[in-house]
Amino acid sequence: MRRNVVWPWILVLVGCGGGGGGGGGSSPAPIPAASVTLTAPATVRAGEKATLSAKLLDAHGNAIPADRLPPIAFGSSDPSIATVDDKGHVDALRIGQVTFSAVASDVAATVVVPVKSGWIKGALGTVYLFPTSIIGGARGPDTAEPWDTADNTWWIRSFDSFAASRDTDLSLLRKNFGDHPRIQLYIYFPAWLADPTYNDEYVDRLDQVVDWFFTHGIEPVIFFGRPEYQAPGFSADSADVTYDPAATKYLLDNIDHTLGYGHIADDVYLVTVYYAGQQIPPNGRVRSSAEILAFNKAIAKTIHAHGMKFLVHVDQPFWDCAPTWATSFCGTPPSGETWWEHGYTPEDIAASAGASDGLFAESRLQGSLLPGLHYLVTHKLFTPDQMLILNDTWNCDLPNQPPCITGPTAVEQDDAKWFAGVKKIGIASWGVWDFTDGGAGEPNPDGDVKGDGSGLTHKGELHATEATKW
Repeated sequence: MRRNVVWPWILVLVGCGGGGGGGGGSSPAPIPAASVTLTAPATVRAGEKATLSAKLLDAHGNAIPADRLPPIAFGSSDPSIATVDDKGHVDALRIGQVTFSAVASDVAATVVVPVKSGWIKGALGTVYLFPTSIIGGARGPDTAEPWDTADNTWWIRSFDSFAASRDTDLSLLRKNFGDHPRIQLYIYFPAWLADPTYNDEYVDRLDQVVDWFFTHGIEPVIFFGRPEYQAPGFSADSADVTYDPAATKYLLDNIDHTLGYGHIADDVYLVTVYYAGQQIPPNGRVRSSAEILAFNKAIAKTIHAHGMKFLVHVDQPFWDCAPTWATSFCGTPPSGETWWEHGYTPEDIAASAGASDGLFAESRLQGSLLPGLHYLVTHKLFTPDQMLILNDTWNCDLPNQPPCITGPTAVEQDDAKWFAGVKKIGIASWGVWDFTDGGAGEPNPDGDVKGDGSGLTHKGELHATEATKW
C-alpha cells in the first residue's frame, strides 16, 4: 500500500507587533514583524545543502526592508536529521522528516520537509543479498551462485523469510557501520523476477523490503542482477542483452516496471545494474565498445525517467584487463584500444555515467581495482565524488577461506592496506560486498555479518571502527 502524505511547503502565522520606534544613530531601528512566511524546498536529499527563506511583513502588510529586519531565529525539530544555521542554511544529514521554524518578533512560521535518499558522497553501503539466519542461503549447494537462480531468496521463499530477520539485520547493519547517519543498502534483485508472468509477487516483496529499511532510516538502493537472464531464471542463450533488441527491451521493461512500483518509486534514488562484461556473448561474438556504450545509455535513460541516478557497475574482470596487467580472459582488444574487456573501456564507462551519474566499483584486494580507479581519476574520467567502491577483503582469518595477502590470517593488515588506497585516491564513500553471503552454517567468504545473524565477523568489526572515521 502506498503512503499518501501531503507535505505543507509554507505555513504563515500572523501576530500583533508593536510600534516602529525611532531613535538616533546611524542604523534605523528594526521594524517588528507582524507575519512571517517561511519557504523551503519541497524535499531535500541526504548529504545535500539547502536554504530556507523567511519573508517578514509589518503590521500594514508591507515587506520589511532588508536594513530594518528584526533578528530571525531559525530552528530544526531534529538536528540529527537536518541542521539549520542563523542564515537559514540547511545541512541534510540523514533520511527522515524535519520541521524547520523561523521566529521574528515573537511571530513564528514552520515548514515540514522530508529528507530523502541521497547521492553516494558521504554515505557508507553494503550489498544485501538475503537476510541472515536462512539455511540454504546465498552460496548454498544448489548452484555456483544460487542467489541468482535455484536458491534465490526472492524466488523460493515467502516474505516471512525477510520479516523474521528484519530487526536483527537492521541492528547488525547499524552496528556494522558504527551507527553512521547515512547507510545505503544495495538490495540485490535479479531483474528477471519482474517478469509479468509472476504478477508482481517478487516486486512486491522487494517493495516491502525497501519500505521497511527506508522507514527505519536506511537509504535503499536497487541493485539489479543478472541482466542477461530471462524468466524463469535462465540465460537467454540465443541472444545477448547488450546488442539484441528483444533481450535489451526485456531487461529495460523489467527495470522500468520495478522502479515505478509503490515505495520503490518514492524512496529509491540510486540504481545500479550488474556488470555485463564478464558474460561471454553467445556464439563467441565480440561485443564492440559502441554496443556497450549504447546499452549502458539505454539503462541510464530508463532510470533517469524515474528521477533516479544510475551507478555504472564494473566488476573485477575489467580492472584486471588494464594495460599493464592484462590477462588472457580479457579478449583481444580492437585496434587502438589499450584497456578493453569484452567491449568495456574507461572512456565508454565514463560516457555511460556522464557528469551526473557515478561508478559502482568492486574487485578484490588482490586485483587491480585501486590502481584502476587511480587511473580514472588522474585521466579526469571520473571525480572521486562519483565513485562508490566496495571492500572485497576476504574473511581470511576464518577456516576454509582464501588466505590473507599480507600474512596467513592478517585480515587487519589486508583491510588497512585497502583503506589506505581508497583514501589516497580521495574517494569520499565506500561499501562492502557484502552484508553476508553465506546462510546459517555455510561458507561466508566476504560477509561483514555472520550468516546466522549472531554478530559481525572480525572484518565487520574492523569496518565498524573504520566507519567512525568517515
